[in-house]
Amino acid sequence: MPINVAVDIAQRIAEVGETRICTSIIVASELRFGAEKNGSLRLKQQVDWSE
Repeated sequence: MPINVAVDIAQRIAEVGETRICTSIIVASELRFGAEKNGSLRLKQQVDWSE
C-alpha cells in the first residue's frame, strides 16, 4: 500500500473516531496475522484492540 494511501486512511479514521470504524473478522484476522508475522510490538499493539 502506498504511504499516502495509508496516511489518508489513518487521517480518515482520526476524523470519524476509532469507535465508529467497522471491519470484517477476516480483515481483522489478516491485520493480526500480518502484525505477528512482522514481529513489531508497536504494530501488534495497534491492531490488537482486545487487550
